[in-house]
Amino acid sequence: MSKHDEPIELADDFEHTLAALLAVPPKGSEEPSSALDVAAALIEMRPGPDQMQLHKLLYLVQAAHLAWYGSPAFRERIEAWRWGPMVRRVAGHYKGHGRYPIAQPQGSDPGRLAPRTRKVVERVVQRFGHLDGPTLAAITKVAGGPWHQVWGDRGPEDSSQEEIPLTLIADYHRTHDLAPSQPTPDEAQAIRRYLDGDTGAFVEMLGSSLGS
Repeated sequence: MSKHDEPIELADDFEHTLAALLAVPPKGSEEPSSALDVAAALIEMRPGPDQMQLHKLLYLVQAAHLAWYGSPAFRERIEAWRWGPMVRRVAGHYKGHGRYPIAQPQGSDPGRLAPRTRKVVERVVQRFGHLDGPTLAAITKVAGGPWHQVWGDRGPEDSSQEEIPLTLIADYHRTHDLAPSQPTPDEAQAIRRYLDGDTGAFVEMLGSSLGS
């Protein structure tokens, strides 16, 4: 009997259920997108972000995707810069904008995103898209969070190019503000469908995790 054929016991703590679920890879898992394509989708859904806003929203998309699907939304590494989590490739791509709003995506295609990744982007924009850069930075630099753990004892004028590991982001955001303490009947059914190969089943649960 394969792991997909074995019944799953739903734990009292929903986070433990998710951890058990994510240990079983879904059938037909999708490859991660390019960070530039994810950034393009963010700019499309939330026009005119500055670089601070864009990078923090990128981080939140990656965090949500890791927490719910056990896989990254995009391939590129996230680094712990002085200003918070940053994606170097995206920073280089849009550096000409400086602190000014980015009116439209350049040289990338939001249409290449997998449906579930696009859904995560939509949820992140719905919940966090109205916040300004400093507020988003404060959220992503919270004490004890992944950026804070990697930044360590560096001072406010120091610099860093150190990567924030995906495992650190995933572990932290599976247990912080991403899920209720216990699954509803619909969520429990979505878990079973996921194990049967329906990789889109968690999209139904994402609304409760990131706010509808």
